[in-house]
Amino acid sequence: NYGLYQFKDCNHQKEFTYASIKKQIKAGKDSAYCDVCRLDRLKSEAALSNLKLIGPGLASKHFKYEFLACVHTQEILPQHVKEQKNFKCKQCFDEKLEQEAAASGLELIGIDFVIGPTTYRKYKIVRCGHIQTMQHGLAKRGGYVCNVCEETARTLPSQIYLLHIQSGNYDWLKLGFSRD
Repeated sequence: NYGLYQFKDCNHQKEFTYASIKKQIKAGKDSAYCDVCRLDRLKSEAALSNLKLIGPGLASKHFKYEFLACVHTQEILPQHVKEQKNFKCKQCFDEKLEQEAAASGLELIGIDFVIGPTTYRKYKIVRCGHIQTMQHGLAKRGGYVCNVCEETARTLPSQIYLLHIQSGNYDWLKLGFSRD
């Protein structure tokens, strides 16, 4: 039930099922694409982003790329490569975070899966051994305190308040806490 079809633009050939071609014609779509031309396009888009296309990835719609600067490999959506956004070498980024943490007296443990893969990471404070979640920017600058060893807003007593604010036709409720 397969037929060999030739693309008009490039003269490459590809096998399709008769049913899939019939379905495309009936839907008025021209979604058949040449695998050879698509691969060439993906390779040239990768080269523009300092990447080398390795092949299809394990994740759906992802391809495996090699970063030319560091030779690490990673799965990336081709659309992100084409638009040259939303990707960086995760391995290099993790190594950079480890170096910044060590320079600030911390040991990087990894992503805090409770908060999620954001700018927050779990760190071990080397001088006291306590584990704490913080933004990696704080770790980089050394702008952190141990929430267990130090007195912080998290450990000092505080008062909770609820404030009703009215202005014209608008009403707000503000919930907050204060130490005084």
